[in-house]
Amino acid sequence: MMNRFNSFLFTTILFLSRFSLGTARYRKDGNPSSRNIVVQNRAGCKIDFFWIHPQTKELAGSNTDGGLVNGGDSSINSYVTHSFEVQELPSKKTGTCKQEECRKAYFTVSANEDQIFIVDENFVVTVEDHKTRARRKAKEALEECQQSVQNDTSLSDTEKIDRLADCMEQQLALSMQETADEIQFQSQLRKQMGRSWSTYACRDTMNTTTTTSIVNSTWTFQPARGQKQKFKTQKLFESDYSKIQRVQQFVTGSECHALRQAVTHDALPRKAKSSNKLVGLFMEKVEQLVSYATEMTANIDKDPLMQVRWMEPTQKQEDCSIDADGSTTCHTTADLLESDDSMIRVTLANEDNVLASVLVLCETPDEGGEIFFTKTGTTFLPKDIQGDAIVILHEVNAQREEDPFVDEYVICPVRKGRLFALSEEMAK
Repeated sequence: MMNRFNSFLFTTILFLSRFSLGTARYRKDGNPSSRNIVVQNRAGCKIDFFWIHPQTKELAGSNTDGGLVNGGDSSINSYVTHSFEVQELPSKKTGTCKQEECRKAYFTVSANEDQIFIVDENFVVTVEDHKTRARRKAKEALEECQQSVQNDTSLSDTEKIDRLADCMEQQLALSMQETADEIQFQSQLRKQMGRSWSTYACRDTMNTTTTTSIVNSTWTFQPARGQKQKFKTQKLFESDYSKIQRVQQFVTGSECHALRQAVTHDALPRKAKSSNKLVGLFMEKVEQLVSYATEMTANIDKDPLMQVRWMEPTQKQEDCSIDADGSTTCHTTADLLESDDSMIRVTLANEDNVLASVLVLCETPDEGGEIFFTKTGTTFLPKDIQGDAIVILHEVNAQREEDPFVDEYVICPVRKGRLFALSEEMAK
């Protein structure tokens, strides 16, 4: 019986720790060791804190811009294993500290999430993170269950253990539901904020710039026939389960012309093979690119879903899909989804087996047509990425619903010129 109770207690702590909302955090700089930390001053005096260089042991500059007053908080981005020195600052009135010597304390950033370092009145630093909070919640649940069992004197020791285990089961189920509700709320809020942001962004694009790369690399395309081709690639966004990459000069003018002609005559194939050599080369290139980007060499769907987008300021925006028989079916923006001034909102397929979406811009407008990923802040100016490929990667696993950063993007209305884009969804 005791084994059953210990099992539930361990499961409770594990669940609260694993599914804390601080886990699986997106790193803005793409570095898995980066951590956002908070320092709280509860020392009753003004403090400052400094990073300690690991080799020289010298202190870097202030992290508080003149000191942190009592009761204040300071949030910074740091890295796992970085150590800091906290210093008490002298009073401006007296020029002295509370004691003869100004006090010091130290703390080190761990791999845990949501770390809060609290400097108390004794100038001792304690830390709270997603694991300590999980242990505290488990302890509180256990104490509540123990109290309910102890009050019932009619139970034997064995029955008390069973009752305790049942109570812990109920507490775990309640915590799971609360976590699920919070995840759903945050997902809905993120979607609403993203949609509002994209609407305003499309109306004010004067200061919009293309997102810069966080990692540069080179990809080599080896066609079945012909010479190797090298392409420069840029990683623009990365979370635990998704990425956005840019491949420069992915498609040539001749390939774009062949693709445009194929779409116009309903002759764009869904399979990698094509009677038109340039179209076939393009589709072979897309297939290899996805293999490279997902670090896979096989098991990619050879029958991808292709979308074609035509956007002109004088006409309704059209969104066309390539049907199973190779024919093209088009819809106007008004027939598709929520729109604002002919803005196209693209919601990517959410099936569990979708690996990647590849967006290629063959023709870009003089004004308008900006692309915004509503949940990552990643942006593209069409003139910067003409001929490039944007690769949107999804990791195929059960955690995908917890990381929906790249499942939607927006194409702003075209105000001058024309936009011609193709996108493919590749499945496993």
